[in-house]
Amino acid sequence: FMEHVREFADELDDRERQIVDRRILADEPSTLQELGEEFGISRERVRQLEARLVEKLRSFLKDAVVDFEYYASPED
Repeated sequence: FMEHVREFADELDDRERQIVDRRILADEPSTLQELGEEFGISRERVRQLEARLVEKLRSFLKDAVVDFEYYASPED
């Protein structure tokens, strides 16, 4: 799974890759405020970028991982 995520991240620009690494994959994620200050954008813009990246990642994994829907669905 992580190999697919890394493959996805390799296709991103530097800012997007940092958001994936520091917000989605990090054990202790950076805050939206921290990333916004670092990139010179608002925390709302970082949130929007993160949401778009999550959708792109979901789509990528759906195509790359055979049983993605099984693993992505919440447990009952």
